[in-house]
Amino acid sequence: MQKQKERFLKAIIEELVGYPSNYSHPKLSQFEIEYSGLDNEVMSIYKKLGGTQYEYPINYTWDIKYPDFCIELDEQLHFNRYRLTTLESEIYSNYKYFSIDNYKSYCQLYEDKCLASGKYGHKWKSKSSEKFFLNSSPDGIIEGNGSSRWRQRAFNDFLKDITSIIRNKPIIRIAIYDEYKNETIKSILNREDKYKTKEFIQHLLDTI
Repeated sequence: MQKQKERFLKAIIEELVGYPSNYSHPKLSQFEIEYSGLDNEVMSIYKKLGGTQYEYPINYTWDIKYPDFCIELDEQLHFNRYRLTTLESEIYSNYKYFSIDNYKSYCQLYEDKCLASGKYGHKWKSKSSEKFFLNSSPDGIIEGNGSSRWRQRAFNDFLKDITSIIRNKPIIRIAIYDEYKNETIKSILNREDKYKTKEFIQHLLDTI
């Protein structure tokens, strides 16, 4: 279902922009982070998330990428206590590409929805997440170590947000819990409302 929403959203953006979303936007390098002066902050967040290695991992991919901006569609798996931890970072003090207060609220209000969708299998843990973060508790048990995959996803989201600061490039986040004209984005995307989605995306693009 997530991929279906993402494909629909991507098609709408391509129609608005006029060309496909096939731009290559590489992930950050260790050098870029160190040169920006944010290395200590990134390591601090990594450790707060239960990072176990001496060096933090840089391994993420983008949802929708263009030369001038990237768009991330955040569904229920992105809102939990670990993402809330990252949102306390000082990098968000003047962040402008999504509402930090709204995202903090979503993390507090909708962790149960994250659990309902992400309490098993690779959504709960993976070889990669177990390597770089604390080993997970049994499936669905948030107490103790919780989910290494949730921790990893939160860290990757944090790194993506860092990208907008280091490269001065808008990283626009759309949460399914966001609202546009008295309706949630989840509802708009679920019924594939082309007109309202176009209107919403154009509004976002006009603000960057």
